[in-house]
Amino acid sequence: MFRLAPNAQKCLRDEMHGNQIVAGEYEITKAPGQKIDYVVRDTKGHILAQKEDISKGKFSFTSELYDTFEICFISQVPSSKYNH
Repeated sequence: MFRLAPNAQKCLRDEMHGNQIVAGEYEITKAPGQKIDYVVRDTKGHILAQKEDISKGKFSFTSELYDTFEICFISQVPSSKYNH
């Protein structure tokens, strides 16, 4: 579990072996006006999985080669809805 500030992102990295399936689950506690997306990339910048405006769900992906992947959760809050 982690806190994600408005208009920020949090990335998690891990290594994966070739032909290994990586699976995970997520659940977002909604904040008014906030939208959360996620994107999974390998070290070459290839997108392995992504989804916009998430709340709760699962993801999975695989890579043919040994690599490090990164999953980033991205918070987006329009400035009119975010009070400093």
